[in-house]
Amino acid sequence: SPREAIKAETLLNEMIDSYTRQDKGAVRPNARHFGTVIAALARSGHYEAADKAKKLLKTLLVWYHDSNDYEMMPNGSMFCDVIVAIGRRRNDRHKVLKVSNLLKNLRDLYDETGSDRLQPNVAVYEAALGALSSANGEDAVQMVEDVIDEMKSKSIEPNKACYTSIITAFARNGYPEKAEAVLKNEVLASEDERVIANAHDFNVVINGWARDASPEGLKRSRALLDDMLDRYGNGNQHVKPDSRTFTALINALWKSDDANATLEAEEVLQLMEESYINGDASVAPSCHSYTSVINTFARSNVPDKAARALALLRRANEQYEAGNVDARPNISMYTGVLNACAYTKGMKEAKAEALRIALEIAEELTGSPSLQVDGVAYNTLFQVYGYLIGDAEKQARLSSALLKQCCKDGQLNSHILSTLKKFAPTVYFKLPGAHDGFVKLGALPEQWSRNTRR
Repeated sequence: SPREAIKAETLLNEMIDSYTRQDKGAVRPNARHFGTVIAALARSGHYEAADKAKKLLKTLLVWYHDSNDYEMMPNGSMFCDVIVAIGRRRNDRHKVLKVSNLLKNLRDLYDETGSDRLQPNVAVYEAALGALSSANGEDAVQMVEDVIDEMKSKSIEPNKACYTSIITAFARNGYPEKAEAVLKNEVLASEDERVIANAHDFNVVINGWARDASPEGLKRSRALLDDMLDRYGNGNQHVKPDSRTFTALINALWKSDDANATLEAEEVLQLMEESYINGDASVAPSCHSYTSVINTFARSNVPDKAARALALLRRANEQYEAGNVDARPNISMYTGVLNACAYTKGMKEAKAEALRIALEIAEELTGSPSLQVDGVAYNTLFQVYGYLIGDAEKQARLSSALLKQCCKDGQLNSHILSTLKKFAPTVYFKLPGAHDGFVKLGALPEQWSRNTRR
């Protein structure tokens, strides 16, 4: 647990301080003490675990180089644990650099000592690739490729965890074709019984293609699902499509410009619902599934998309009340319906119905004890008023009331200010600090945006 790991770290630091001061009876910590605490921190989930583990390893390295004592020599497992801790840290912009430096330090130390305990092995590379799989950017992709090359140069075969991390890193960073190539050419083609493709591997690649938001991405997503169905039909239980698989395909449909996207997305959702009712819990539609279909309608030119989106929200709630806890509507689903309302085009009647639905949703959100209206939802409501209310006076009145509630909830952000300036300038220019046609978020009371990133 985090608490126990911090206790262990505190005890080790006391030992370090006592020995450094040369207190009477002080015990010098050895590499085993450091390794135990580093491992505990790496697995603790503590928000400072990575920094603390890295600092301990750095201290041990200094002690080892100063003493040249075998008992103070670190081992590859310690580097591995620090890398794991770094990998678990979210939103670390320097993750790739940190992993790269640790691998370099380990290689240099191995070259210096020739000790087997410091030779980079598959566990070290597994940790490095695992950390890189959650990193973003071209540098992450390049380093994954560097690690692959390094493993090949040392004749180290990647294990299943390595392949999964490689696939994930490529897919999340805009290289779905590379992710698919690894899946097909390495994992599916492997004769190693320990390297078996599963539904998760396919799902990651399909999601990668969905992010591509292109006709080719949708084509590849469909082909991968068909491949899964064929393999499953031929007896491969490991690749049975699940809820995430079908939701990934819906995501691909949502982000494509396919003319039949809404129809196909709703058909996929209906298949999931029917399969779940017939006893297959693995394909139970989730909140994300319904939200993705709603978003598909919101992006479409379907005249009655607001009503269709609302119907999907109601279906999700029915699923939840019937026992499918994963289908519980959240604020993103409600925002999707509001988005469908805001971008309803066509006849006056269609826009009037969309406005009615949006006001119904707004009332539900206001009275909900479990749903927190966020900045995205507020901004979408301001857009609804801007696009669907032709009467400028009525629009300003509703926007003013909504702005008061938004500020009370601490959800004001720069996007909302831009929307207000565009659609309700009379409300916008009444804000304090309006100067030269512009209102700075930073000049407004902090309480108004306390729950957002300023």
